[in-house]
Amino acid sequence: APGDAGGGGDGDGDGEFDDGGRDAVVCLSVRTGLDLLLRALQLPRGSEVAMSAISIKDMVAVVEHHGLRPLAIDVDGDSLACRPDLLAAALDGDAGRNVRLVIVAHVFGTRNDLGAVAALTRPRGIMLVEDAAECFVGSGRWRGDPGADAVLFSFGTIKTTTAFGGAVMRVRDARVRRAVRRIEAGYAPRSRAFFLKRLLSYSALHAVSTPALFGGMVRALNGARGAGAHDEFITNSIRGFSGGELLTLLRQRPSLPLLLLLRRRLQPSAFDDAYLQARVARGRLATTLLRDAPGVEVPGLGAQEHAHWLYPVAVASAAAAEAVCAAGLAAGFDVTRGATQLGAVSGYISHRDARSDAFPCPFAASLMARIVYLPMGPELARSDVRRLCG
Repeated sequence: APGDAGGGGDGDGDGEFDDGGRDAVVCLSVRTGLDLLLRALQLPRGSEVAMSAISIKDMVAVVEHHGLRPLAIDVDGDSLACRPDLLAAALDGDAGRNVRLVIVAHVFGTRNDLGAVAALTRPRGIMLVEDAAECFVGSGRWRGDPGADAVLFSFGTIKTTTAFGGAVMRVRDARVRRAVRRIEAGYAPRSRAFFLKRLLSYSALHAVSTPALFGGMVRALNGARGAGAHDEFITNSIRGFSGGELLTLLRQRPSLPLLLLLRRRLQPSAFDDAYLQARVARGRLATTLLRDAPGVEVPGLGAQEHAHWLYPVAVASAAAAEAVCAAGLAAGFDVTRGATQLGAVSGYISHRDARSDAFPCPFAASLMARIVYLPMGPELARSDVRRLCG
């Protein structure tokens, strides 16, 4: 059984995800996995990392911590897939030879084939990392794009399959994988007390998630701190890492309780497919109602797969987004702008230069400035979906 040695070994926690644990590493988070990978690769300082244009701020921060330069590549307006034409432009010419890594994130529950991206990276010897943090849909199912060299899955607090933390990273190159495991083995495990505190915190949040109690909490927070305070409170409560220096927090191994829960959650019988299908059905119903609505964009409709982990809608402006949130809340729906930490990568880059300015990512920047998230969980009655989207 896995022990406090964490995911650095080839224990049962890995084996439940991939046959025999041959290419899987269990780590504290997706951000931890990326940091481990970059530590193992030892890319030259100043190398570029091309990143699909929507991700979380901490992923950019990890890249920059290693002395690497993020380069944002815009996504397709219909599918949210990383645009191969823009990636090809980034890889072209003398400047393109400095790109050593490509990270493609699937966002909002969408997923797209990476064949066109891999066709650009593989001949150049560039490693392709697939950020599939939002894409786990049960053991024995989809385990990553065949063109990816590393694949990252998250089991954080708001994921479809949650273990209140933890991640699984598949690394195809055995030499790199051994280096990752060797580095992680030197980390101390995160404390069991932290895991217990997290369980208690989320139990409390779950207890107030009923409409009556949640409404009372929203009114109390917004009345005391101003409009939108409940959004900020909930987002801060579900953050995986806060209250310290990011890399120090990331460089820990999973605790034994986290590993045991993750092992249980990775059992094929533990996945609630009925929950997933009910959520997808509500997402599809919402899409039918909103597809032709004036002043509304539903990003990701052209994605090859969509699990509707989130249901994003873009409206005319940031001001309009705030108005939609207020109207939704007044009608009894927790429409929010802060359901996730996702944002435009171009806005997270610390030190911009002529090279990064050549890839401004106008679509992603505009989308993330105007986005709101509609509550679309299976617990929402179909009549409420119609009322919300009407």
